[in-house]
Amino acid sequence: MYIANVNSNFNYLVVQIQPTEQDLPFGTNLQNYLQIDLIGLTQAVVTAEYSVFREAAFNNEVYFYKVDADGKVDRFDPNTNIYQKSALDNLVKDAVTGEIVKFSAANQGVKSGTAQIETGSIIAPLIIVNGSLDQLTDSDSSNNPEIYFPYSGANADGVDHIRLLADNTFGFEDLPDGGDSDYNDLIVKINFNI
Repeated sequence: MYIANVNSNFNYLVVQIQPTEQDLPFGTNLQNYLQIDLIGLTQAVVTAEYSVFREAAFNNEVYFYKVDADGKVDRFDPNTNIYQKSALDNLVKDAVTGEIVKFSAANQGVKSGTAQIETGSIIAPLIIVNGSLDQLTDSDSSNNPEIYFPYSGANADGVDHIRLLADNTFGFEDLPDGGDSDYNDLIVKINFNI
């Protein structure tokens, strides 16, 4: 691994790169695809320490769901009609409590917590915009909030709404068609204790 030190001075940029022995954080193998890789551990469960920051008027919820390396869920591509239901059926649950792990915070607030996550799978984030999972999964489809995935083909507007900001740190844009593209409406950072 290499660490880069960047200095910007007026009209030119100087980049210094030096090797380091520091390992990449666990789960970062597939981050170019906005996924966390929980495969390859001998232990069945890891502790996920997380923090959530919100800077948005909308009350959003973030969840992670199990995917394969191509972003498919139960062999369904992100651009199929059944993808949303399959993703919601595969939400990550706390291995101890059995409850679905939800990431949310009050506006201008930070919320921290821990969850026990099963290993052996790849997970990806989704955001439910200005609504709740309960609304999305109840029998009344007239109250369904918008949901965005890390794959633009799965999003109704065809736009990316999730960005990787740092290792295991995801930024979300909650407005349709890319909104203001600041990707800080909700920020979720996860550290795994191995």
